[in-house]
Amino acid sequence: FYNYFYENFLNLRVAKIPAGVDAKLYKKSIFQLVRAVRNFDLKAEVAKLKNVHLVIADEDDSRLKVDQLKVWSLVPTRERRSLATVTGVVHALPDEAPHTTAEWIENVARDARDLQNGEEYLVEGR
Repeated sequence: FYNYFYENFLNLRVAKIPAGVDAKLYKKSIFQLVRAVRNFDLKAEVAKLKNVHLVIADEDDSRLKVDQLKVWSLVPTRERRSLATVTGVVHALPDEAPHTTAEWIENVARDARDLQNGEEYLVEGR
């Protein structure tokens, strides 16, 4: 199954390969990254997180949104920085609200004072 998934699905789906990178190695690396992400249990690790900012899509699948908000609730209060719920967005924030997402990340990176106290924000996606 592993070989079938890797060779058939991934080789067909990954079309863009960075210049100067071995395509086979690149695709295998992506596959290993996907496996690692799938096997990672954030709920088990959340208590160890520091300086947490979370950005979620308001119209994401309800099960995913419940999971994301559950993780936020498990982040130690002293480590919560900001929770942004972007309205009008279904899932892929950089695709559906690229300017809003970039602006929010820039503010986080610049340590905006209003994004340091665990506040929750409703942000208009655009």
